Amino acid sequence: MRIFIATGELGDISDAVDKDFIDAGRPYYMAWRRDGLQRLGDYYFKAYGLVFKVQPIKYALVDELEFFKVLTINDYKEIAKEHLKRDYEDSKIASDINALLDEGLISIQRKNIYNGNEEIEFVKMYELPFPELKTEEDYWNTYVMQGTDEEISHYDFLTREIFISSYSLAKIDMYNRKIKTYNKLLEYMGNRDEARNGITKNEANEKIEELKKLKREEEDKMLKIGFDMSNVYFAVGNQAIVDGNYERAAIMYEELIKLEKLIYPAYFNLAASYEYLARAKETPYEREAEYLNKAKEVLDKAERTFHRGRDIGDTAREQNQTYQQIRQFTQRIEAQLKTPKSQVEAMKEQATIENSFESYSAYANYVYQNRQDIEETIWAKNEAKNRAKNSEQIFSVNKDLAILYANMGDITSSVNILNETLRIPNLNREDKSSLEFDLANIYLNQKRYNEATDIYSKYTNELSQNGAFALYAIGHIYIEQNKVVEALNIYNDFRSRMSPMASTNQVVANLYQDVESRRVQIMQYLGSTPR
Repeated sequence: MRIFIATGELGDISDAVDKDFIDAGRPYYMAWRRDGLQRLGDYYFKAYGLVFKVQPIKYALVDELEFFKVLTINDYKEIAKEHLKRDYEDSKIASDINALLDEGLISIQRKNIYNGNEEIEFVKMYELPFPELKTEEDYWNTYVMQGTDEEISHYDFLTREIFISSYSLAKIDMYNRKIKTYNKLLEYMGNRDEARNGITKNEANEKIEELKKLKREEEDKMLKIGFDMSNVYFAVGNQAIVDGNYERAAIMYEELIKLEKLIYPAYFNLAASYEYLARAKETPYEREAEYLNKAKEVLDKAERTFHRGRDIGDTAREQNQTYQQIRQFTQRIEAQLKTPKSQVEAMKEQATIENSFESYSAYANYVYQNRQDIEETIWAKNEAKNRAKNSEQIFSVNKDLAILYANMGDITSSVNILNETLRIPNLNREDKSSLEFDLANIYLNQKRYNEATDIYSKYTNELSQNGAFALYAIGHIYIEQNKVVEALNIYNDFRSRMSPMASTNQVVANLYQDVESRRVQIMQYLGSTPR
């Protein structure tokens, strides 16, 4: 449900209700981590067993410091960025650090501006809801489950589903977060054998293996209790992909498809698991085709199921997004069958021998066009970038890398690459605008509206296709933010200024037509709204 509220800043009623609770200063707990918390302010979710508390982002630093004992200002920037999905302003960094100093939770020299390398030391933890429960594990140890795994597996479907969704998946999430923390500790240690918190490399690796074992045990419990639930096989399969265990993932998705034949992400993930097995370095050449043919069989089955399950006609089927994904995936697998790994590795060896920008670029393009292997393409593009001789070559490869990272879902890397490219000296206007629109479009898709608007606003005075798209995009942002009057003003501006271009430019004409439709809808809404 969309709701128009006085401030015009929040997208739906749950945003409005949650923000009222948070701004009131009361402790606010949720049974899940809702998407978009960062839209409501500089907050994050702190896990307390099965529930999550909304806390100011500054306390995420204290959480990390409790384990690591010593971090830097730059580390805090990365912690905040991970939770908030955006860069955290330097002024807020300084304000948070000084506030934590006032609370006596950390130790660092007080400054108004920090350069990033200053070390922050842990002093004490902030007040916890239940002081006797000091760790997340303490909360889990207070839960008492009625019945053994075998007994629970005979409970009714709903009870078992609640157990799995509320308990097992949350516990697996905890194990994943702790594994990530210990891996981060190993990164910080570098060549040192002992971290600043006193943990050795051997101890860290042993802890990671222990957590993986506990996670696997919880997954096996899920499979026993939820033996007839498709979401269980999907969840365990996804975890196996995260862990790089594609054989286990394939088994899970195969079991899922036996239960539910119309869950198409299961077909995609099963085919992707076989594709990863085919691409694995340890896979012998002779088995590559075997795995790829299995992937193709899965996709063929998905297409046949789609034909039977969705009698929507040939034209509608061709336009259906799921059907298009099946066909595109199939084409990718077919391309790999025509281009065996031995052939690709021979070309890679040749690129390494020539050791030039051109050779790695050619290899990257070959891999992408013939195998659609994005990870290998990114590797080759980075190798080409390391051998670039001029800014034109860097610009070209960076544009490609930004698109590849975005296609992988690595938005942070994509944004960083585009910002890096914008700093190339003496960029011409066309190249600069191309980069800025790529960046703004990413911000728009990520709902980082302020950053998107800052870029689009640079072009709103231009009587050009860029100017038209900038006005259109800002109008769309205002609609998303429920700033209805502001959106109407932008659309009116578009109409008066871009009308002449619409008769000669098809792109602008299409935008103009959509703007007219939106203007009518807004005016109808405003006319029906009580004053």
